[in-house]
Order: sequence, then structure tokens, then C-alpha cells
Amino acid sequence: MVDFHLSCASLSLRGLADVIESIPESFSGWQIVAEGRHNLRSVSAEFRDIAGSYSFDFTVHAPFSDINIASLNKAIRLSSVTEIADCIRAGADLGLQKFVIHPGMHSVLSSADRERAFLLSRESIKALSSLAESTGVELFVENMAGKDAIGTTPRELRLLLSGTKTGICLDISHAALEGQLVAFSAEERVVGMVHISDNDGSRDTHARIGSGKLELGGAVQLLKKLGLPAVIEAGSVEDAIHGMNAVSSML
Repeated sequence: MVDFHLSCASLSLRGLADVIESIPESFSGWQIVAEGRHNLRSVSAEFRDIAGSYSFDFTVHAPFSDINIASLNKAIRLSSVTEIADCIRAGADLGLQKFVIHPGMHSVLSSADRERAFLLSRESIKALSSLAESTGVELFVENMAGKDAIGTTPRELRLLLSGTKTGICLDISHAALEGQLVAFSAEERVVGMVHISDNDGSRDTHARIGSGKLELGGAVQLLKKLGLPAVIEAGSVEDAIHGMNAVSSML
């Protein structure tokens, strides 16, 4: 049995109460993309008022738009870490327990010094991991995809997370794009969260599951093996519903 959670970045443009009311009960959880109108510091009072009326398992995708914890520009990097840290603190105050972050990315400048950017990402993750531990929440770093991405392989993530208690958020779509899905399936011990979406085989598009080139049979077998809720990342609630039904039909 696999539980399904919903995650749509576009929902952060709508009011919190409106979004929660629109999530079908067939989803057992909602991963809040803590940006836009869902910045946790801004909606904390509203969340306290309404969350108790719903049985959803709430998790958090920390801010990632205009965020780069691996930036060689110190001001950008520190601002990015601060934004994520503020999100973790606000979420912890609301009783939210699970947070996922991105490990940063290469810029035009850091493309010429990838090792330095990698070390800065590791430093930032270490600081955020320490905060997560002190606030009693679980933190996960997502594997990424693309030529400017950091943390695309299990080896890279192991190095980034070395010395911390932070786990991996396995993005199945990202892993498939990088040809790393089999490799990541061997990291079962440290995978604590799972994202799934589809794509056209060339870039991450959060396409409706079943509409792209993701080998769904293998993905479903991995979901069953991990035994974790599947966070469906989609462009709309309707696409997420379609994806949930597509995966459910193969379980």
C-alpha cells in the first residue's frame, strides 16, 4: 500500500484556506511549497486556525525560487540559507516535522570552480542540518538533474550529507533523467521522502505521470520497495489526481 501526497508549486499563488479545501481526500498529505502566499512566516496564524480541521499529513518543500545555497556570492548564499532557516523555524513552531531542500546549483561563475560550489553547498547543508536537529525536525536533501545541478548522484549526496543526520529526498524523475535510478534504489537506508513526476526525457517538467518517458513500472516497484508516501509533483491538482490513479493501477 502506498500513500499519496500532493505537491503543486502553482498552488502557492492561491490563498492557504482555498488550497486546503480543494485537495481531494484521496490524498493523505500535502507538501506545502513554502513560497509566494504560502510563506510559513506569513501564514502561521491562518495555518494554526485551519490545519486542525484536516487529517492531512503536512510536509514542507522549503523555498527554492531565487535560492542558491551553493552560490559563490557570499551575500546570495547567506541570504538563501537564512530564508530556508526561517522556513524551518516557522514550520517547527507549527508542528511540521519534515522539510526538503535543494542543494543549490552552479552559476556562470561557479561553473569554472565547481569544487568550491560543492563545498559551499556542503557547508550550507551542515548549518541547516544542525538547525533541523536543534528544532526537532527531519531534513532531506533532494537529488537534482541537469547540467548546472549539484547532487545528481548517490555519491555526491553522500558527500554533501556526510557528518549530518540529514536524509535523501529521492526525486524519481530527476534520478531517471540522470540515469541514476538503479543507483539511488540502493540507498534505501537513507531515503526518507520520495517525489515522483513525469518528463519528456530531456528535462524536468513535472509533467502528468503517464504522459512522458518515465518508465512507470520500475518507478512503481521502487515505491513499493521503499514503503514511503509518494509525493506527486504536478502542475495542477487534476494532473496529480491523474498521476495518483496511474500509479495506483499498477500497485
